[in-house]
Amino acid sequence: MIKSLGPICDVLAAADPNDKAEVYQNLGLRLTYEPGKQLVRAKDQLDPHKLGI
Repeated sequence: MIKSLGPICDVLAAADPNDKAEVYQNLGLRLTYEPGKQLVRAKDQLDPHKLGI
């Protein structure tokens, strides 16, 4: 199934912003943009129970 999506970066770039937000939230990923520095900080909090581990 994943292979049929193609390169994940391309898929996420073209995805609806609301869908991306849901994916990132489910992964425990938080992105913070600092406009003055033109910097995005990424922080994750993986929950093994949500990932089925």
